[in-house]
Amino acid sequence: MNQRGTASDLESDHDLIPLLPQGTPVFENIPAKAVILEALAPALGHGVMVIRREGAVGVILVKANAIIDVYCFSGGHRFLGDVALKRIKSLSEATVTAHKLEEDVVDVIPSVLRGDLCYDDLRLAWTNWPALLQDMLSREGTYIIEVSTPKGRGVTCIVDGHQVATYTEDHPVLGDPTLLDALFRGSQGTMRIRRAALVQTPPSAPVEQEEDLTEETGVAEEGVEGSSPAQLSTDVSYDDLFSLPEDAGTDDADTAPEAPPTRSGGAAAAPANPLRDHLDAFKSIARDHLQRSAARVESLLDEAAAQDRPLNDVFTDIRGLVIRGVMQSTLDEVVAKMEQVAAS
Repeated sequence: MNQRGTASDLESDHDLIPLLPQGTPVFENIPAKAVILEALAPALGHGVMVIRREGAVGVILVKANAIIDVYCFSGGHRFLGDVALKRIKSLSEATVTAHKLEEDVVDVIPSVLRGDLCYDDLRLAWTNWPALLQDMLSREGTYIIEVSTPKGRGVTCIVDGHQVATYTEDHPVLGDPTLLDALFRGSQGTMRIRRAALVQTPPSAPVEQEEDLTEETGVAEEGVEGSSPAQLSTDVSYDDLFSLPEDAGTDDADTAPEAPPTRSGGAAAAPANPLRDHLDAFKSIARDHLQRSAARVESLLDEAAAQDRPLNDVFTDIRGLVIRGVMQSTLDEVVAKMEQVAAS
C-alpha cells in the first residue's frame, strides 16, 4: 500500500493521513471508478481501503464483511461516516488500494485516524527518545507517535502506559515495540504526537449506503468531525517532554489587538445577523489564542458572515478545523470565548 502520497498530497512533507498498518494486499492503486466500495467489503472480511486523489485521502475500514468506519481528509477537515463516504465517492480520478488485515489490527486504526494533534514537526535532534517514551508510558490515555525520517516512517500507539501497536514502512505489520528505535538513530527527521480517546470499532455496523455523486460538491458541514467533538483536554507540557537548545528560540508572535469592549446597558432587540455584529470581536479572540494560525478561523468567519450562517453551525465548524500545531482544547477555548461574547 503506497502511503507516501504524491508531492501535492503532502503538507509540510507529511502525508494527509498518518502511516497505517498493512496486511495482505488485494489490489493497489486501481481506478476508483472500477470499484463498488460496498461490494468490496465482503471480499476483505477484515481490512482497509485507502482512496487517494490529489489533495484528498479517504479511508474505509471493514470488519466482519461490512463497512464499519469511514474517514475523509480534505481541505483541512476530517469528515466521518456517511458524509465521508459521500465525499469519497465524489473524488474523480481517484485510486483505491485494499488490504486484508487481522481483526485486532482494524481495531487500532480508528485511534490513529481520530487523534487530535498535540505537537507537530518536532525535530528528532531536539528529542530524547528514551525519556519521551518513558514519559508517555507514565500517562493515562491514548497517544499516537508518528516519526518521519529519511529512513522511512513509523508509528507507535500507547494506551494507558502500554505500547499496543508499533509498525513502520519497512515492517508494516504490527511488530516489536522497539521498531521505532532504528528510526531515531541519526537524529534526522521529525515527529508528531496525537492524543485520542481509544476508539473500538463496532463488531458490525455497516455505514448506510449513499447515492453516488458525479463530482465533488459542497457536502453538509455538519459531517465534519467536531459536530460532536471529543473534549480532549491535554496536560502534556512541551517543557516536560522536550529539551531544546538554548539558541532554538521561536519568532515573536504577532501582537493581537485588544478585543473591543462588550456591550452593556438595557436590553436590546437581537441583531439581524449576530455573527456579523460580533465579527471583529470573534476575529480578535482567534488572533489572541491562535496568533499566526488564526487566518483559517478568520476566513471561515468572513465566509459564514457573508452567508448569514447560524452561530452554532459556525462554532461547530471552528471546533472541527484541523490546524497544524493547534490542539483541540485550544479551539474549544476559542469557541467558548466567542460564545461568551455572543451572549453578552
